[in-house]
Amino acid sequence: MKQVLKRYIDFSLRSWGSEMTLRLSTVIILIFTFSVTIFLAQSAFNFKRVMNRWGDNTKITVYLAEGQNEDTRQKIENYLKRIQDVESIKFISQDEAIAQFSKSNSLFTNDFIDDLKEQEVFPESFEVTLNGSIQDTVYLNRIKQVSDKINDQIGVEEVSYGQGWIEKYSAFLRLMNSLVAIIVTLFIAASLLIISNLIRVMVHNQRDEIEILELIGETKSNIRMPFIIEGVVFSVIAYTIGLLMNMVLFNWIANEFAQSTILSHLAGIVAHPELGFISTGLFLSITVGLLSSYFTARSVNTGWALATRSNK
Repeated sequence: MKQVLKRYIDFSLRSWGSEMTLRLSTVIILIFTFSVTIFLAQSAFNFKRVMNRWGDNTKITVYLAEGQNEDTRQKIENYLKRIQDVESIKFISQDEAIAQFSKSNSLFTNDFIDDLKEQEVFPESFEVTLNGSIQDTVYLNRIKQVSDKINDQIGVEEVSYGQGWIEKYSAFLRLMNSLVAIIVTLFIAASLLIISNLIRVMVHNQRDEIEILELIGETKSNIRMPFIIEGVVFSVIAYTIGLLMNMVLFNWIANEFAQSTILSHLAGIVAHPELGFISTGLFLSITVGLLSSYFTARSVNTGWALATRSNK
């Protein structure tokens, strides 16, 4: 292993002089590629957190029909308590509904709100919260199933859980996940091609040295190892720089949100890449560098010296 590392260091020092422009351009392109990939993946993660924060307030609202007595309300509440996955149930009287409306709609006059109260626009209701996350498709299906069952109960006028918003959110989330997955896959494929092209050029430029090593009986794996290490090193360096750039960028975005009166509540949601995210990215960068350099060196270094000697 020490000999392989020593050979790689010697090989790298020699080749940097003749291939500096190629290496620098490759590193810059790889940094850009990894930076964009990390930014898209982390942005998608942060967006999910924002949407999930909004979705934390998603509740099933059970509106009661007019003129329901205490016994009917109690039966409906008991039925709600028996539903599986129900986390909490809260009864909202007409007075509480009016107070909530007045608090969230301060622009309306008291006379207007009194008119709505006389018209009994604010029915009694139950707010039901289910265990789960709005990002979970099973959870969304469960909300619909529970709402349909509650709607069939006697004394229930209507059941609402933001059907239109949730359906649009679910469709948009699936679309966003698909687009991010496609774009990240394309950038990873581009990284494979970039590293592969670098290794191919390096192998070609070191052709004479490779032929000498073959003639003295060096194994193919030892000949190819410096090129493989080179591909992994380039990939890890580009990923590390791209990660640091994104951490600085997301820190700046969080600070900008914190200084905004409108978006200050989002400052804590715009997260830096977490340990699991960083570890996964590092593993992918090593894999990209390893696979691209290994298969390229393997396809190029196929015994030139032996073939030349056999043709003489």
